[in-house]
Amino acid sequence: MGVRTSPVIKDKLVRVIDTVGTVEVDEQTVHHVHLRTQGWIERLYVSSSGERVKKNQLLFEVYSPDLVNAQLEYIQAANVGNPRLLPVSRERLHGIHRPKHLI
Repeated sequence: MGVRTSPVIKDKLVRVIDTVGTVEVDEQTVHHVHLRTQGWIERLYVSSSGERVKKNQLLFEVYSPDLVNAQLEYIQAANVGNPRLLPVSRERLHGIHRPKHLI
């Protein structure tokens, strides 16, 4: 049938063509963010689902009571100076805080 595909470019069209086509999202460039803690979004910096964002752009701010408690526990362990308590509280904090990015 002579059908060809190519990346979209902006150029002058030499002749008018009436046809049907589809534009689809490149699934290789879609990323999902999954938090490893419960909480809620306090500020959202994007307007709509599917909005194009840039690398390192802030998407949202989340509040998590579990994360706040883990942070306070770690600070308290650091202030007390207990050599056994500090690694445990650090590991708990890392387990809650570290986001899991799925591609």
